[in-house]
Amino acid sequence: MTNFSIDHEAASGILVCRVTGFLSDAEGAQLARAFLDEIGRARRGAPILRILFDNREGNVFSSASLGALVTTLKGEQRPGDRAAVLVANSINKSQARRNMSDGNQVFLSEQAARTWLTIEA
Repeated sequence: MTNFSIDHEAASGILVCRVTGFLSDAEGAQLARAFLDEIGRARRGAPILRILFDNREGNVFSSASLGALVTTLKGEQRPGDRAAVLVANSINKSQARRNMSDGNQVFLSEQAARTWLTIEA
């Protein structure tokens, strides 16, 4: 069983990834591959990608897991894309900001993240 799920919400156009627990190196690599596949499918329906990455129930990733995920997302990022990262508390928020790139933001509230993702730029 994996510690993550990825779903594309057709109505909102948001690609949602939820992580629970710790991601091992192997699970991080698996998540990066699965994300790459889902990004490809999501782009067929809309040129602008909206990602909601929910890590509120996740633990700290291994450095290899984080590296695989960041590399995948940065490699697939196009102008106009947005990614919202949900975390459980302010400490996690400040830690997550260190790995952010343009077009990405960290949130404590899912509603705030969804509003930001769907608002027109």
